[in-house]
Amino acid sequence: MTIPKRERTTSTIVLPAERIPQLRTFAEAEGITITGLIERWINAEIAAERLPDILPNFEVTAVEGRVWVTVKGFSFPTMTPAQAEQIANALLEIAEAKETASKKAVFGAGKDEISFEVARKGRGILISGEDVQTERVMKASLTPGMARDLARIIRNEAARAAKHLIEE
Repeated sequence: MTIPKRERTTSTIVLPAERIPQLRTFAEAEGITITGLIERWINAEIAAERLPDILPNFEVTAVEGRVWVTVKGFSFPTMTPAQAEQIANALLEIAEAKETASKKAVFGAGKDEISFEVARKGRGILISGEDVQTERVMKASLTPGMARDLARIIRNEAARAAKHLIEE
């Protein structure tokens, strides 16, 4: 009997025990979690252009006036720049929400319908998509910082797509 491998959604970073109190003290002084602190460092490296502005497993691309979003291999229908902005706004709104909240966007109709939902789950965020025709479902967990990063990436690609429409 073969047991299927379970996809890891988190990873462990091993540090000497002496570094943990230092990280906690630094994070508390900043009013954030250790995860938030690490995300801040990553964003500083992106801003300094030492890291690309991407979020692994979340592909966002502008092509010929449209925006393509693929999350963990699940492709949403191409979006107009305005629809992509709607998704970015929903991600930001839920990332800033302190209580349970959710937003849903639907693309297509009938058998071609695909939904994109963003919801608060504890301190994290859950995004999900469902393709009615194929019955494929995608769920991905993000930190609020990752949701803000994804919103920024989607907005940047939406601006590129909109620029292409203006140039035509």
